[in-house]
Amino acid sequence: KPSGWGKIYAYVYTGDGATAANNAAWPGVEMTAPSATDGCQQTDLYKYVVPDNLAKDAKVIFNDGGSQQYPGSRQPGLDYNGGIVQWDGSSAALAAVECETTIPVTSVSVSGDGVKDGKLSLKSGESVQLTATVKPDSATDRKVTWTSSDSSVANVMGTGVVTAGSKAGKATIKATAGGKSASVTVTVTDVPKQPMTVWYKPASSWKTAKVHYQANGKWTGSAQQMTLYRNGWYKYTIPDTAGGQVRMAFTNGSAWDNNSGKDYFASGSVVSVSGGKMSSKAPSFGTPMTVWYKPASSWKTAKVHYKANGKWTGSAQQMTAACGGWYKYTIPDTAGGQVRMAFTDGGSAWDNNGGQGKDYRVSGDSVAVAGGQMITDVTPNCTITNK
Repeated sequence: KPSGWGKIYAYVYTGDGATAANNAAWPGVEMTAPSATDGCQQTDLYKYVVPDNLAKDAKVIFNDGGSQQYPGSRQPGLDYNGGIVQWDGSSAALAAVECETTIPVTSVSVSGDGVKDGKLSLKSGESVQLTATVKPDSATDRKVTWTSSDSSVANVMGTGVVTAGSKAGKATIKATAGGKSASVTVTVTDVPKQPMTVWYKPASSWKTAKVHYQANGKWTGSAQQMTLYRNGWYKYTIPDTAGGQVRMAFTNGSAWDNNSGKDYFASGSVVSVSGGKMSSKAPSFGTPMTVWYKPASSWKTAKVHYKANGKWTGSAQQMTAACGGWYKYTIPDTAGGQVRMAFTDGGSAWDNNGGQGKDYRVSGDSVAVAGGQMITDVTPNCTITNK
């Protein structure tokens, strides 16, 4: 606005005489200061939006609504041929203005291989590339954000790649841009069974243990018998959890351990419960070693004296007769280290690998000794073979 002008009007017209068309009777339309939300606001300037019918081959006369105007009286206005322009208050031409304008998103749609009527079916582990189309093409905020209502059923990456998870069911995949969104319902099927191994160590007074559980939304009809494994631990395998949460309680047929009335809730492939505490890891039973020994035919029995974890047994340990003249003994825990051993008939006869202090020294899960020869890594039966 020129200095000294109280107001500024824009008189826009095309043609001349009888064919003339204008935006309003003289002095035209008063220009206003841009609002804070105007994407093209210019400091200390005033704005007027020209109608489409006057946006080509038009002329503009600026005035203060009184006696002052530009160009002067009886002079044609400044040329205007559309677009965003500005007048500096004194020049005889309008200058183009570069500014940002916000073009809103009007719609978002999602497509991809297998998508029909907003639905998509996938098998567990399958992946599909989804594409979001944002309209109009000139929209300012075209960045697409992808989300999944349940990533365990179907996970979506920021690129729109959807992968069916390990849980059967439905998940909604949504694409959002500029405040608009579209979605696809993904149904996941053919999920492989997902078993859960349940370990439980009851009070020493219990003579047995059973587990009553809810998986896939259903309770077992009755408590299921668990198998005694080792060191007071019982074991049971739930055939399929479908990747969901399992609710369980334990009983010996009369007494119950139900986590003080709250039951135990677990997910994953393994859960162990002992003393009211739950873990996602199986109990540790150490690193056992199976020792096979075939003594001379004159021996009536066989015992093994060994050193494991840096300690010797207090006395030779009785081995169990197996078959074919073989005896068997399981060292409970070697801690993964080397074991030193010698064998005796319980009397004066000893097999210490041919000499005092030499003994047999071995690491691993199993060992077989016969005729002074040692074989490691053998099958746990009477047939001793190299692997």
